[in-house]
Amino acid sequence: MLVKVAKNIRKYESYKYGFERIKLAIEEEFFLEAIIYAESIISDRLLNHLVYRQTMSENVEKLPSIKTSLAELIKQWKKIDGQVPWKEREDLTEDIDKWRCQRNECAHSLAKSNPGNPTKPVKEFINLARESAVEGKILAQYICAWTQQQKRKRKIQKDNMIV
Repeated sequence: MLVKVAKNIRKYESYKYGFERIKLAIEEEFFLEAIIYAESIISDRLLNHLVYRQTMSENVEKLPSIKTSLAELIKQWKKIDGQVPWKEREDLTEDIDKWRCQRNECAHSLAKSNPGNPTKPVKEFINLARESAVEGKILAQYICAWTQQQKRKRKIQKDNMIV
């Protein structure tokens, strides 16, 4: 059962900590740590948005959960909202999906390669991880701002229906 909370202070504190850790991890070149925090925030925002949207449309047969993969959350988001322009981005859904693929490459490419084949050069890996960490931070900020905008729009619509 979904419980409505006026202000989720613990969630706020988690996000504040997450964004602080992302910033510090990038500064200290712990890029994979930054990527993990960014994914957690992005996944949570998408999960929250999708559960709300599906609950409002009474499509509650198979709601996403904390176990739903980021790939599946993005797929459902695209199905519900289509193209999502945001700031300078033509489509936030596509940018987050591309970042997800880049994140996967970072997670698996440092030491993993086909038998007999060399791994990615370390400098190339570090550059990819840095780029992914910075992009993840931006996308986490954008998805937070976008979902906040969606909440404000819903509140305005609800208030207009009451009047």
